[in-house]
Amino acid sequence: MRRDYLEIARSGVDDILQQIRSDSVSKYRECQQLLCKTIDEIMQDLQGKPFRDKAEEICFYKEDAPHIWGLYLFYAELIKMEAARIYESPETFRLRLEARLEEVATYFKDHHCLCAYYYEGRTNKDERLFTRRGSHNGKDPVIDIRIDRDFTRGAKWLSMMRRNELLRTWLTGQIRTDPVGGPQRKLKFHGTQTALIELLKAMHFKGDFGDVTFEDVIEWGSEAFRKEINNHNNALDNMKARKKDITPYLADLSIAFRDYSEGKKPSTSENKSYLS
Repeated sequence: MRRDYLEIARSGVDDILQQIRSDSVSKYRECQQLLCKTIDEIMQDLQGKPFRDKAEEICFYKEDAPHIWGLYLFYAELIKMEAARIYESPETFRLRLEARLEEVATYFKDHHCLCAYYYEGRTNKDERLFTRRGSHNGKDPVIDIRIDRDFTRGAKWLSMMRRNELLRTWLTGQIRTDPVGGPQRKLKFHGTQTALIELLKAMHFKGDFGDVTFEDVIEWGSEAFRKEINNHNNALDNMKARKKDITPYLADLSIAFRDYSEGKKPSTSENKSYLS
């Protein structure tokens, strides 16, 4: 039985992940396909080249196999996640991430005995868990049809553990940033659409965004401030037609900052004025 399957699989996955491409689904699917091919090769190898002894068999099913199958299950999960990212709203997708992370946490709580057995270095149940004679339990639809007489119960459980370890790390990293890459805490602009357009147009005309169109600024501002902006051209025309106090929101901002610099505390009514 070859012992370099894990190293080959990891190297191949690393090569795929280093490729620069925007389609995460296809990248992760390619990783899964590579691991699937590796698993097929392992299954064939197991039938033609049995283990030299029981110790080698236990080592394979306790160490190498769970890493390989765990990676396979992990990328299968990422394919689903990245596909959902495409069609779900950022808010819905974030809820999906948080819910899945809770499920992973529940897994470790429910299977703490298995995790403790492995990480505490116990060996008293290895023969029952990590040899085919001791733990054959047939096909397992939870993992994959490849879990057959050439797999073991312990390897199946550890594969799930490995997958959830990888998934926990990935989910935690995703949740630290929102689904579109911004900060975890989402602030929202509570002023009116007209006020936001007034602010963004002044900044754009001043050149604060560089050489971009106002449409680009509007698209960014709507997302960044979490405020829907419609018919901004009509709104600008109405602003230009104002006969008195052409920039009321900018004037309110100026007053607000002056009050702040003078140590005043804004009242509820003043806050409403600044947001109007």
